Amino acid sequence: MKVKLLFTVLVLAIVGEVVWAVFYLTNPLKFFQEKPTPSPFLPSPEEGALLFLDPPFGEFQKNSTFEASIVLDSKENLVTGADVVLRFDPNFLEVVDANPNLEGIQITSGKIFSEYLGNKVDLTKGRITISGLTEINQPFSGRGVLAQVKFLTKKVGTTKVFFEFQPAATNDSNVAGTFAKDILDKTIGGEYSIRE
Repeated sequence: MKVKLLFTVLVLAIVGEVVWAVFYLTNPLKFFQEKPTPSPFLPSPEEGALLFLDPPFGEFQKNSTFEASIVLDSKENLVTGADVVLRFDPNFLEVVDANPNLEGIQITSGKIFSEYLGNKVDLTKGRITISGLTEINQPFSGRGVLAQVKFLTKKVGTTKVFFEFQPAATNDSNVAGTFAKDILDKTIGGEYSIRE
């Protein structure tokens, strides 16, 4: 009797294993498709972050203004800060001061970071700098406006606005991921036509 019971249990276990194996092999990813909640202590995804201007191109009349947003796309990475260095040709464009009550010329800060620093515009060199920081336990992830620039068009022609960016450099545009690692992978500037 004990042998028959042991044999029955063994057959049921083998059948159960075969059914589980067939089910798992025909649906291997079903149990692992949900993404876990990201942690700032886990490695970043393979794809790095992106900084770009929106709109990337446009045609505007001379002596008119237009706005360009500096957009950060984290590409699912967790971001704790970013430095932006944006260049423009001062012969064609001038930055309109976003806060005349402060000394110097500033652009408009976004809302994706809790603190913004180094918001400066050099009209002579055609250089804009701004940095954003957030609490390490509240990183940013997704796509959002880091800052906005209001340009005044000055001269007829075509001009480019671009990010200063070289991979592994520390004195240009950077995006800080987990453990303050620079995860900026690519930048896309803008090209604008100015007509009479």
